[in-house]
Amino acid sequence: MISKLYQSTSLHALFRKSQFTIFAITFFICSFTFVSISVFTIETYAKQNLQLLSHTLLERIQPAVVFNDKITIEQILNEYTNDHSIRAIHIYDSEHHLIAQSFKLSSHTF
Repeated sequence: MISKLYQSTSLHALFRKSQFTIFAITFFICSFTFVSISVFTIETYAKQNLQLLSHTLLERIQPAVVFNDKITIEQILNEYTNDHSIRAIHIYDSEHHLIAQSFKLSSHTF
């Protein structure tokens, strides 16, 4: 059965092909594991970073929202979208009405 699979005539050739097969399977398993762990790590990092950024932004705009200071809210949002690599920020109230928003004007992204 093994000789039909590899269609080899010598034990040396069969051993060499089986080593290559084992290497290919090991490489595939290790690559799949590494990619899975990397994707999970990057996704977790991105989510935590986004939460940290949203909490930081919340702390800065909370007084302006309480006192309904639209100018200060716009200044803070424009600062975040222009100085950092953030494309858009939308701020909603507790009833999901849009309070303020800001977009990055340039199309250049990193």
